[in-house]
Amino acid sequence: MNAIVVLERQHQAIKQLFEATLQATDPDEKLQLFEQLADTLAAHSIVEEEIFYVAAFRGETDRLISRAVGDHLEQKILLSELMQLLPQAEGFAAKLELLRRRVDEHVNAEERQLFEEVEAVLDEPHLEQLGHEIHHRFEEEICGEPSERLIAEVATALE
Repeated sequence: MNAIVVLERQHQAIKQLFEATLQATDPDEKLQLFEQLADTLAAHSIVEEEIFYVAAFRGETDRLISRAVGDHLEQKILLSELMQLLPQAEGFAAKLELLRRRVDEHVNAEERQLFEEVEAVLDEPHLEQLGHEIHHRFEEEICGEPSERLIAEVATALE
C-alpha cells in the first residue's frame, strides 16, 4: 500500500481517537482512550520521522519536512505534559483540545502540501515499499508503549 495512503489512514484514526477521548464522560474510559491516543500519536510520529521524512527529504520537500519535525516536537511536549495528568485534572481538557488543534493543523499541512510534493519526487514503487515499511514499523511500535519512549525523547530534547 502507498505510504501516503497508510499515513492518511493513521491521520483518520488519530482524529477519531481525539473525538472519542474528548467526548468520553466516564473517567476510566477517558483515560483508556487517551492512553490509546497517546500511543497511536507516538507511533505515528516515529514512523513519519524515521521512515517517511527520511525517504522524502529532498530539495523540494526539505522546508516542509523541517516544519513538520518542528510540529512534532511541539505535539510531543504537549502530549508529554498531558501524560502527567489524569483526565479529570484541571487543565487536561483544555490542553487536550490544544493538542487536537495542533495535530489538525499539522495533518492539514501534510495532506495539502507535503504529500503532493512527495508524490512528485518519489515514484509509485518507492511509495509502495515505504508504505509496507511504515505499516510494519507502526505495528511494532504500537505494541511497545511508544508513548513512554516519547516522554524520554522530550526530556532529552528539553535538556
